[in-house]
Amino acid sequence: MDTKLRSSLAIFSFIVCVLFFSVISFAPARAEEETKTVLRGQCYNIRHGQGMDGVVSLEKTAKTTKEWTPDPVAVQEVDKHTRRTNNADQPKVLAELLGMYHVFGKTIDVQRGEYGLLILSPFSIQNRIRENAQKQTA
Repeated sequence: MDTKLRSSLAIFSFIVCVLFFSVISFAPARAEEETKTVLRGQCYNIRHGQGMDGVVSLEKTAKTTKEWTPDPVAVQEVDKHTRRTNNADQPKVLAELLGMYHVFGKTIDVQRGEYGLLILSPFSIQNRIRENAQKQTA
């Protein structure tokens, strides 16, 4: 991948992370309740699961994520059905390893598969996306 494309993807990934964490909100607590909602997020560039040792291991990636105990996770450089990851569905595998819901968005085609961004969350997000889409079209 050329340098210009990498730069563009890095900038795009950063903007996605900023937007993702700026729009997350929870319903306010009732006035009589004195509770605070704490949300711990994580942005993680996984380089298609390839560690510093050159080995692709989603188990290591999931372990690192678990150590941070984030609520939502914005993940960049995720492969889906590419040759370099033995056609793995990385979004699905990571979601299963972490016990989270997921939404994947392709940014480009790579090695006969997809390469893109992933949102992981312990909260159901797919239904919310569908509900919001239906509201906007109504």
